[in-house]
Amino acid sequence: MHRSVLAWVVCLLAATGCGDSTDPVESQPPEDFSWPPDASVYLDERGILSVDCQTDEDCTMALGYYHARDRWVQMDIRRRFPTGRLTEVVNRPVIESLDLLDDLIDTALDSRALFSTRAGEPAEVAVLRSATPKTRALLDAYAVGVNQWLDDVRNERNGAIWPREFQLPVLDYGPEDVPEWTPEDSIATVLALIEDLTNDESSHFAAESARQQVGDDTRFADLWSNEPIKKSSILEPGTYSLPPTAAFRQKRAPARDLALRERAAPVMQRLHERLTRTEDLRRFAFPQSGGGNESIGSNNWAVGPSIAAGEHALLCGDPHLGFAQPAIWYVAHLDSKTNGSGTIHTAGMTFAGLPWVIIGQNEDIAWGVTNSNLDFTDVYIEELVEDESGDPIGVMFNGELVEFVRVDVSLEFSEGDPVDRELLFVEHHGAVRALDPDNDVAITLKWTGNAVDTDVNAMTELAVATNVEEARRALLNVTSLGQSWVVIDTEGSFGWFPYNRVPKRTWATDLSGTGVPWLPLPGTGEFEWDEFFAYEDLPQVVNRENGYLATANNDFTGALFDGDATNDGYPPLQNSAAAGYRHARIVDLIEATDAHTPQTMLDVIGDVYSLLGEDMTDPILELANDPQTSLTPVAEQVVSALASWNYHCPTGIEGTHPELSPLVDDAEELLESVGCAAFHVALVEIEAAIIDDEPHRGFPSFPAFFSIIDAAELNDGDTYWDDVGTDVVETRFDIVGAALDTAGSFLVDRLGNDETQWAWGRLHTMRLRSDLTALSSVFEQFNNPPAGEPLFANDGGQYTVDVANSGRDFVQSSGPSMRTCCEASSPVACTIQLAGGQSGHIDSPNYDDLLDLWLINQPVDLVFDISRARDEAREVVDY
Repeated sequence: MHRSVLAWVVCLLAATGCGDSTDPVESQPPEDFSWPPDASVYLDERGILSVDCQTDEDCTMALGYYHARDRWVQMDIRRRFPTGRLTEVVNRPVIESLDLLDDLIDTALDSRALFSTRAGEPAEVAVLRSATPKTRALLDAYAVGVNQWLDDVRNERNGAIWPREFQLPVLDYGPEDVPEWTPEDSIATVLALIEDLTNDESSHFAAESARQQVGDDTRFADLWSNEPIKKSSILEPGTYSLPPTAAFRQKRAPARDLALRERAAPVMQRLHERLTRTEDLRRFAFPQSGGGNESIGSNNWAVGPSIAAGEHALLCGDPHLGFAQPAIWYVAHLDSKTNGSGTIHTAGMTFAGLPWVIIGQNEDIAWGVTNSNLDFTDVYIEELVEDESGDPIGVMFNGELVEFVRVDVSLEFSEGDPVDRELLFVEHHGAVRALDPDNDVAITLKWTGNAVDTDVNAMTELAVATNVEEARRALLNVTSLGQSWVVIDTEGSFGWFPYNRVPKRTWATDLSGTGVPWLPLPGTGEFEWDEFFAYEDLPQVVNRENGYLATANNDFTGALFDGDATNDGYPPLQNSAAAGYRHARIVDLIEATDAHTPQTMLDVIGDVYSLLGEDMTDPILELANDPQTSLTPVAEQVVSALASWNYHCPTGIEGTHPELSPLVDDAEELLESVGCAAFHVALVEIEAAIIDDEPHRGFPSFPAFFSIIDAAELNDGDTYWDDVGTDVVETRFDIVGAALDTAGSFLVDRLGNDETQWAWGRLHTMRLRSDLTALSSVFEQFNNPPAGEPLFANDGGQYTVDVANSGRDFVQSSGPSMRTCCEASSPVACTIQLAGGQSGHIDSPNYDDLLDLWLINQPVDLVFDISRARDEAREVVDY
């Protein structure tokens, strides 16, 4: 079979950062690949795929076929959501009967506008122009594999099965209706993930709404504080600096800008309500999280040989995302080197729709990612201009009219007439998110994701990097993924590279006067950014002297420790960060020994010690035991459980069934489980009593936390205990007594009268949710467990390293989507854990057969020897 092995194209700007390039790349013509690949495919008992192939393109062709075989629903929805094509697969009369048609149309239009360039060109088309010939070849070959599976389904060959989800009446969609897979589709599949991790426009609208309600900037600064609760930064505070920026200047919002925000308040509120209303529909593209602050996050860290017993660098990581069925990730091992003439030998987590290993290893390096919380987004309030007939024609910018770019969109349905709409764009900002001609304003979004380009080449080059420095060069292609990359190599090096295009907001010195998140900005020209930080100026680490580095969505440099990222002498990088507890605990555990092993790394990634509990339990007990606090008998049971707690959060049961699994025999473990349950229920009730009468964000909220710990940390002091909705002034003692009574009543009702039996695993559970449940409850049969069945008991707690943030219902909807730990021996050796299984077909034995191991933090080897893969295969296919 003919194979065109294209020359490897290295980014010409590698020395200065491909991410800074805005030069267009000449579009590459499609490669002429044909099925079958020159490859052998091995599937083990868990359905994990290994491909022994002759060329890199043979590998990705096979990967495309098996992605489609096992994850077609996931892939097809992922490509349709960003491109506004969800409407094509729904049964329109059924959707109308569910009163969802208008929301579905709004979602499709919002998506097509959001996932376009600032001038309205479809993003997947624009990005493909930036693909190197090698990247384009991999995408082309992958598409051949996907389309071969579709052909097998249509012709009932090779056991190809059309997914059951697409056979229900809500979706009017059969294999004969499916358009062929294209490289543009592959790019589209990841756009929603990028947006989910980098676009925080909703928080801008929510913050503005809260500020309007509160009215007081000082109080608002508490309620929407960006200050980490636990002060733990990646770099030591004060060690990162940049030369003064010549254009850096103080620019506070003048009074007329406040008036502009007031004029825009109604349309922003309507837009926020629309995005909130349709949020669940966006699960089509990517599983959203739920359950409180920091529910999306990640951990990763690297340990160098100087503090490793085996003298090899070590790495672990666990991206926290919404729990989905099927799992977000698909495990694969691709090898075109051992028996072939290719350049790729990688293994790890792939993303159905893409031809690369996204998180994992090759022979020489391993890598992981965490979300960076860098600031990629600004919302603008535009001065709307109308023509003589009153129709909007554009906006004012720097004193001149800028006319809208207009793009016609037609939403097709499987039956009935299409819906035709016009999308508007302001080319220097982006999509028009809403119009309000009555108040002469429009709302636009400027988001770095609208200019994503060379990112498509990063994974191609990372796959063949042989050391940390080569990995760094590959990551210079990243512009808009929003990730902190951690890499180790077999030479003993480790590095951290949060490479992204980060806007230089040179005007951003205490913009709001309060240090709170950015609020919507005037779009008339005063608050613009077109320059980005040079990649060499971003915080980063190679072979740090202390022997390790760790990231956990936390503050990079300590710039947020005072709640204000705009007062450090350089344009701000992050406008938010995690609470800091996960990072602080990881650092504690890494610094506890200088002889780390793969097992100590697994101990860290599975750690369920609650630093939050350590900080908060004694202050809660001090309030509870104060003579001014009146405790009921059930409240005293909660106090008793807390008093015996040493801050660990095991389930306290043997197994994962919250009702049928017996309690553990270990009395100390059970006691810890009881304390963890008492703490989380008490915290929910106390936090709600303190803060639910205020428009706040987060759990536990910043003012609730410091009202308990140290009210002197709050701008508005010790004022949050009183419930402003009542006629009396409540004291802290009134609130704590009542909250502990409510918590105790809840625990007795759910877990019984004996507080020594209040096992955390009886209460704290998790589920995997089918993305399609956003459309109709009929799809709840594809949840795992299905609707009506007991959920899975899970350990961990709020902000533990093995994160289990569950909010107020104690059902965890997001967390570690996978876990990996690697040792950079020669070759690199990794283990993996997956929250689910390889197959999306509910009848498959591999539907969720890795979940039980994930629940108990038990890893499996990531096989990286192709002969071992063949020996252990349950199924072998030689093409």
